[in-house]
Amino acid sequence: MMLLAARKMLDRALAMLVWATLALQMGILVSDSLAPGGHGVLWAIARFFLYFTLLTNTLVGLSLTLPAWRPHSRPGVFFARDSVQAAIMLNILVVGTIYELLLRATWNPQGLRLVTDTLLHDVVPLAYVLRWVFVMPHGRLEMRRAPRWLLYPLAYLAYALGRASIDGVYAYPFIDLSVLGPFVVLRNVVALSLAFVGLAYAVTGLDRWLGRRARSA
Repeated sequence: MMLLAARKMLDRALAMLVWATLALQMGILVSDSLAPGGHGVLWAIARFFLYFTLLTNTLVGLSLTLPAWRPHSRPGVFFARDSVQAAIMLNILVVGTIYELLLRATWNPQGLRLVTDTLLHDVVPLAYVLRWVFVMPHGRLEMRRAPRWLLYPLAYLAYALGRASIDGVYAYPFIDLSVLGPFVVLRNVVALSLAFVGLAYAVTGLDRWLGRRARSA
């Protein structure tokens, strides 16, 4: 009972941090869009929904908020599922890992941009991963379902490339067809997909091990 209460407090605190960070990021985009040479508020909103980082942090916020405030609603039940929580954890882990390995050195944020950058790519991913490992129940994930977790990043990829074909803006350099060409982008996508599936199996295996350990304790 105490563990459940502590988890609820942790989830609410982390949810508030996520929503505050996303609101701050939206504020930065809106401010940029209203500056001289900006493209307007609609551009800022469209820009917000371009990035895998922001979309995945939004999923983190929903997974923390809906099961707590609307537990019996369809979205609340969906986001409370073990497989959904684990898939979101994996995706936010990928956000932090790819940023650290491929993107951090590509820009030098300052001020509020540094704050949101740190929260979105470091603090929230680390907190959500630790929450999943040490607070969430374990032992109910199935190996055969692990590849399904690839559906979300693949859907995002199709969306990002579709948008780029219209406005010419690529969210990330490793999927930039205009610079890299189709063969290099395809190679990058295949490599990332294989790594993602491998991580999905690793997470599932870790979940089963943590479940066995909890039952034997």
